[in-house]
Amino acid sequence: MQITARAHDDEVRRLMERVAARYGNLRPVWRDVGEEYTRRVDDRFVSQTDPDGNRWLPTKVISSYLGYVGTAKGATRRSAYTKDGRWRAAFSRYLENKKTLQLTGALRGDIHYQYDASSVIIGTSGRVPYAGIHQFGGMAGRGRRVRIPARSYLARNAGDGMEVSPRDRDMVILRIAAYLQN
Repeated sequence: MQITARAHDDEVRRLMERVAARYGNLRPVWRDVGEEYTRRVDDRFVSQTDPDGNRWLPTKVISSYLGYVGTAKGATRRSAYTKDGRWRAAFSRYLENKKTLQLTGALRGDIHYQYDASSVIIGTSGRVPYAGIHQFGGMAGRGRRVRIPARSYLARNAGDGMEVSPRDRDMVILRIAAYLQN
């Protein structure tokens, strides 16, 4: 699955028409927008927030436990609990440092952009099969019995798709306006 965020905004479209009429080649502005937007997405992984600045729901302890003990075939198994049922100090430290959506870093590293003379597309490549379930939420796992909450990282969820947040929209407008100033 490939996930892409697109902005359909009249003000942005009018600005882009002005830029196109004046300069013709819009590749530099779209490159700048792509760079800044992917930096913002990366910042969301650091701050654990959605495009509007709201905190993502934390990972449940059971998911963290499974990540800690190693469920993959051939993984070194670690014990999270002591014999008397308390969490080991190492597991407590693991939980304190646990970042949501960052077990391997594959999703965070898969965010990229493509641009041409008329647009920029920001999204994932499709190499990370769980990108969509984390963006939109839904049922997953064997028999689809596990509810994964939506943790928007690319754009805000809107109906069956996504829309650019006001903060990101303002960034795009400012980049275009700066391009017009030069």
